[in-house]
Amino acid sequence: MSSGYALAAKPKLYNPRHPERTLLYQTIAEHFETWFELASAGQFGGQGDHHTPKPYVRQAFRKYLE
Repeated sequence: MSSGYALAAKPKLYNPRHPERTLLYQTIAEHFETWFELASAGQFGGQGDHHTPKPYVRQAFRKYLE
């Protein structure tokens, strides 16, 4: 019982995303290095364990900003 709907459906077009246009991207791009330096130096008193963020954190943000 095939209705033929799948054959008649239009293919989806690629719709590129532009994260660099978002407020989140702009905020991270502007403040990430400062945050990383402060977090690595334990400058956030009472917030977390005061250890340098794991390497995968820096890698993930750098990849996002590419």
